[in-house]
Amino acid sequence: MAGGRGAAPQPPVRVAAQDPAFYRPVFGDDDPDDLPYVWPAPPSLESPARTHGRLVWVVRPESPQALGEFLTDGVVGLGTASGIDVDVRGAAEGTTLRELLKEVSPGKRPGKDLRVLDTFVHELSPGDEVAVPVEREGALLLGEVVGEYGFTSGKGVSVRHRRAVRWGGRAERDDVSPPALLQDPRHLFRVDLAV
Repeated sequence: MAGGRGAAPQPPVRVAAQDPAFYRPVFGDDDPDDLPYVWPAPPSLESPARTHGRLVWVVRPESPQALGEFLTDGVVGLGTASGIDVDVRGAAEGTTLRELLKEVSPGKRPGKDLRVLDTFVHELSPGDEVAVPVEREGALLLGEVVGEYGFTSGKGVSVRHRRAVRWGGRAERDDVSPPALLQDPRHLFRVDLAV
């Protein structure tokens, strides 16, 4: 009794062997029926190892207000989702962001937002290219980081952790290789831009 309850599991078979009348016209008769399935690994969402164009930091605004601040203030940045709502430059020499988090937000557990802030503070540099997704247009606004890390605590400001940017270009979502990388939910990550 094939496939019934208590039957031994069957080894995987080639797709065409499941319904030859349907699949053979699509895949052809060239391969034997006893080939196993091939399940390729999904592509990684990490930074591309080999680039076809140039690596660009994508900075996803946390809100429409944050996008407005990006454009009007000429910055990219992050809010306080990490739990750190102070200038990290004020921390004692050698203090990690994890230790600073314990000081300023006792009880908050470090998470991905803290790693994103750490990357923003320590890995972005003047001269790096950034891209901001403009969702309604299916495009990316491009700019160049022109300033060091800074912090602002003004009333009503949502982008506290900042870097000054000179805006000056645009790319289409399809210019990212592969475009699916733009589905990354993080607020900061790198992609390969083909233009």
